[in-house]
Amino acid sequence: MSRWLPGILLLFLVLPVSVEALEDPARSDELKALIGKYEAELFKVRLRPALPPLPEDAPARAGKRPGRRPAGGRKQPPNRKGKPLAGRRLTQVVSAVKPILRGIARLDERVAFDYLALQWKDGPVALKPTVTEAVVLSEDPRAPALVFSDFSKLTVNVRLAALETLNRRKFTKFWREHLVRVAPKLSSRDCLVAAVPLLGQVKTLESARHNFRFLAHDVAEVNADTDLGDLAVTALFGMAADEEINAWLKGEAFAAEELSPTRLYVYVAMAGGLQMVQDRKRLVRYLKHEYAPVVIAATASLVQLGAKDGAREVLRLLARRRGYELVAYRIKLLDAIARGAASSGVQILVKLLKSKDEDLRAVVMGSLGLASGNKIALAGLVGGLMDNHSRVRASALRSLEGVVKRLGGSTIMIGPLIEYLDLEKQYRLRIDALTLLIRVSGHNMGLVTADWKKWWEHEKDRFVAQTSLEAAQTAVKAHDLSYFGIEITSKRMAFLLDVSNSMLAKARGPEARKLGLSKLDVMKAELAKVVEKLPLGSGINIMIFDRTIRVWEKNLKILTRTVRKKALAYARGLTTGGGTNIFDTVERALKDPLVDTIYLLTDGAATTGRFKDPEGMLKGIREFNRARGITIHCIAFGREVEWMRKCAEENGGKYRYVAE
Repeated sequence: MSRWLPGILLLFLVLPVSVEALEDPARSDELKALIGKYEAELFKVRLRPALPPLPEDAPARAGKRPGRRPAGGRKQPPNRKGKPLAGRRLTQVVSAVKPILRGIARLDERVAFDYLALQWKDGPVALKPTVTEAVVLSEDPRAPALVFSDFSKLTVNVRLAALETLNRRKFTKFWREHLVRVAPKLSSRDCLVAAVPLLGQVKTLESARHNFRFLAHDVAEVNADTDLGDLAVTALFGMAADEEINAWLKGEAFAAEELSPTRLYVYVAMAGGLQMVQDRKRLVRYLKHEYAPVVIAATASLVQLGAKDGAREVLRLLARRRGYELVAYRIKLLDAIARGAASSGVQILVKLLKSKDEDLRAVVMGSLGLASGNKIALAGLVGGLMDNHSRVRASALRSLEGVVKRLGGSTIMIGPLIEYLDLEKQYRLRIDALTLLIRVSGHNMGLVTADWKKWWEHEKDRFVAQTSLEAAQTAVKAHDLSYFGIEITSKRMAFLLDVSNSMLAKARGPEARKLGLSKLDVMKAELAKVVEKLPLGSGINIMIFDRTIRVWEKNLKILTRTVRKKALAYARGLTTGGGTNIFDTVERALKDPLVDTIYLLTDGAATTGRFKDPEGMLKGIREFNRARGITIHCIAFGREVEWMRKCAEENGGKYRYVAE
């Protein structure tokens, strides 16, 4: 035995010191497990996690000079040999580590935040935006100072990640103070878009001035940035209840005769809601402006300031347009009226709910959702649940969901939601109403309305609604059937499937690799599984797209045993082609009056169709679906697609990234 002893001792000297031996003993088992998972994901792509400095008494490894890991003063060695981590590989590692980092952020342990702070300072640069998101989600009081201490020196991606994450969490006093401090240094347009709603929550004259300054960030702009302008209008109207801010908006803010294009757009959009009666003549001049959004905003303000019947004037303006132009104009004009949240504008919208045109009533429901801080608007939305047309009811329900997400629930929603749950016949709308009712009430009694009525009769006089932005979110389980992890809660659905040639690439999931399956094979198998399990009587259609659109049936088909066999044969026989026509396929599905839910799956960007750019597709889908209220779920196959995430969010659906 003694002859092996020198070799064993030498082996211990050669082996590196284990990370576990240097770990803080205060770390919980859960934290240690999460850290292990995080570092394992990094090692897969040859990235090094940041490690704390070695303790003073740490033994040196044989053959190495004694030394310690740099504590931040010395430049770290390159984190990855060869090409930097980017593209698909970066997307995959971000998708893998994001839930792990969020898990660490949720832990109520000081050492958990210490680890996040270490990764934020010295970890892989490619993952800094993802780590930033976790740091901002943390409730540790040191987080604001860490993120905002040298905010202007951070890359645009890191700053944007911090601001976008702040929009998704409770915006506390500490975060507000730090944001107001760094606001003057913000310049990137994306950062400004994320910062405007946050500064709107601060509600001080200083934050209002910051938002106003953002509107002139581009000195070379020719036309107004309406997206930034609309956010500013909403934020400034939310601050206008303060007398000092209100006086500044009516006086100094827009006093200059020559305004930058975006400031001009904001001015004409706010003049009506602020009741700037003295500016009528100035607004009339802008009715002949060359930029259409300015004309629409000026029209909306004049309607709110006019002595005539505002609702009748709106109907007269809408009667001048036809077709797709009418849909877009309706949305822009009515939304412009709603953003003011002034009683005069809201009353105009409520009067329009008496129109015999169900599409107009559905659009009005969406507009009332923008003025949800107004009690009359909220009452109009609640009343819309009893409309005799399903499209209007769906739009009202969608708007109420948005109100709850932004502002929390209200007690006046519960009684009408219970009544709606009892009367609604469409299955998907009942599930959506139940989900909303659970979120507002904090209780789950399923679809049994008798139980809900009994509970409400007992509780209504003393009940306080869930007003937190993180209100109760008990899951609603319709039945045990899902499509790529998204539960199927509809009985009238269309599957929109990408069959471009890129779908022939090999899938990289462990099971798919073993079987040598392509992405197309995986997609077909998942669709076949759903078709096999759907209950008889469900409505289904399958639309596939490459550069063209091919539909299984012209309209939704009711599932019988014979129809199921035909659908399975079609699903299993899908073939590929060139190009990707996303928008026209979605538009085709939205035109089917029987469809109430869409599942959109694609692995790439659009290459053909009426709209190919993400912003154009989002805007077109949003406008077309405004009067339909269809739920759109989006599945990004093989890579994260941000516009699909937004599409699902804007259209009441869920987003899933499938790593093949």
